[in-house]
Amino acid sequence: MKKLVRSLLLIIAMVLCYLFIGETSAHAVSYDITNYSVNINVHSDGSANIVQAITYDFDGTAHGVFYTQALRNNQQTLTDPKVYLNSKNSLVEAVPSTSQAKNTYTLNKKNNDYTFKVYHPVNSSTLTVTYSYKLSQVVKNYADTADLNWKIIGSNWDTALHNVHIAIQLPEKNVSSLQAWSHGSLNGTTKVNRKSGQVILKLKRNPANTYVEAHLLFAKSVTSQNTYVSSKKHKVQAQKKEAALAKKAIAEKNENKLLSKIIGTILFISGLFLALLVLFRNARKPYNTLFPFSLHKAPHSFEMPPFSAPIAQVLCFNRYPDNQAFSAYLLELAAQKRIAITQLEPKKSIRKPNHPDYQITLLDKSLLVGKDNQFLKLLFSTGTNDSFTFSKLKKVSNRTSEKLEAAFSSWTKAQYDAAQKLHYLNSSVSSIKGSLIASFIFATIFMLGGAFLVKLLWLNILSGLFILGFLIAYFYLWRTRSPFTVGGVTKINDIRGFYTMLDDIGRFNLRELNDRILWEDIMPYAVAFGLASKVVKALATTFSKDELQTNFGFYYLLTYNQAFYFDSSFTTNFQGSIASVSGGSGGFSGGSSGGFGGGSGGGAF
Repeated sequence: MKKLVRSLLLIIAMVLCYLFIGETSAHAVSYDITNYSVNINVHSDGSANIVQAITYDFDGTAHGVFYTQALRNNQQTLTDPKVYLNSKNSLVEAVPSTSQAKNTYTLNKKNNDYTFKVYHPVNSSTLTVTYSYKLSQVVKNYADTADLNWKIIGSNWDTALHNVHIAIQLPEKNVSSLQAWSHGSLNGTTKVNRKSGQVILKLKRNPANTYVEAHLLFAKSVTSQNTYVSSKKHKVQAQKKEAALAKKAIAEKNENKLLSKIIGTILFISGLFLALLVLFRNARKPYNTLFPFSLHKAPHSFEMPPFSAPIAQVLCFNRYPDNQAFSAYLLELAAQKRIAITQLEPKKSIRKPNHPDYQITLLDKSLLVGKDNQFLKLLFSTGTNDSFTFSKLKKVSNRTSEKLEAAFSSWTKAQYDAAQKLHYLNSSVSSIKGSLIASFIFATIFMLGGAFLVKLLWLNILSGLFILGFLIAYFYLWRTRSPFTVGGVTKINDIRGFYTMLDDIGRFNLRELNDRILWEDIMPYAVAFGLASKVVKALATTFSKDELQTNFGFYYLLTYNQAFYFDSSFTTNFQGSIASVSGGSGGFSGGSSGGFGGGSGGGAF
């Protein structure tokens, strides 16, 4: 099964790469090209005027932009350069200068490349730069045809170009001999208008480092004054070459379609097989159909749990124990005469009454021996003479707070692990539920990805139906497989019934229950379940002070105004001790805390 999952994960990675991995931008500053427009006016001498407008959308600051026009050789020239800048609806003409001042540009030639470098600082805004210049020898006249063959967009753009529009206008209209081909990205369109003597190339998006090439053939009389000529015949050879390229492009496109269909089919079948396999295997496994009662619907139970209060809390709520569980643990130790709990009088306050404080005194020093008692040992280290008070916990140092938090976490884990040894959870069902979630996610990705690649409507519909069916089947398996063992359900029902009894204690005739329940023994469980104050108030309204002192044992000394604040006092003070260092956890918040780097980003240079 593990090998199968690994193989499927590898297929997912390959498909994601095939579908979604785009080009990586190499420029240091972040920007997008949102519009790329080129107007080319060809002259009768074979030269052409080019007006190239490029719109940049910057994310961050930039000093300016640059553009390189590659030429065929040293005989081809670039003349009449002009640069215009349009930013925030303000159009200005850049001035040639080496000062690097705002709205200036330089034009340098290196080998066969002319590079415009335009200086115009921007900060998270759009900028349209229009380059205007004239190129010689754009068209070559042969003995039987004129030929324009030009990579109008070169392959040295490191970002994708959006909304590309290229218009090539010949010097004459009604050019019946006009033919045109385009090369580069396969998602563009080419429109030939012989009546107007124009060719238009359009692309919604041209990938990074991808050239756009236009190849035109037309009568050489259209560029009759051209001096860039050859006596060779060229037309038939050029047409054959274009026919071969078109045939190759169609073959590659068909190959890509076939490959997509093969991969898509494999993905779809893999997803279907995975979903059916998991369903079949999990449906055949033996399982327990018994679920415990919900917390407030369990039948009342008057039997004392055979577990400690912290363990009972884990079983009742099926989670790690909390501060109340430790408060209950302290009460159990006090009942065992291993510690003594003394209630201290609260400080008087005019504005609001204060809860009492408590002092914990160590009676059995062996209680601090061993790794499992590290938290108790640290608590006593916060006081003096083998005792500590809850109120002093708030005043410990940050370092001690960190140690207390770590030790308490270890204590809760030890209690949770002890509960797990009772085997109330069915570990196989937990793994089943995990496999159901994982298989449903993978099957959905596989089938939808496969249907997307195959591009068949009926397969998309079938994928949706399969996914819906699997979702219903998985939900059924999820709901019918109990995460508990049969014995675990019995244990949880007994403890939840005891919880329900304590929660409803005010409804009973407590004097009739007096022979069935040892009130002194239930108090740790009431604390662990968060029902201590409710139990104390119910007892106080039924029994006299003398009866409470007799039946309630030393817990009577911990009551204050018919309430029980021992657990809340520990929780409040202990949480106060760790709040200054833990800070809690959660997601990111809105706004800014004043950190630097918010304007990081890029432009062209």
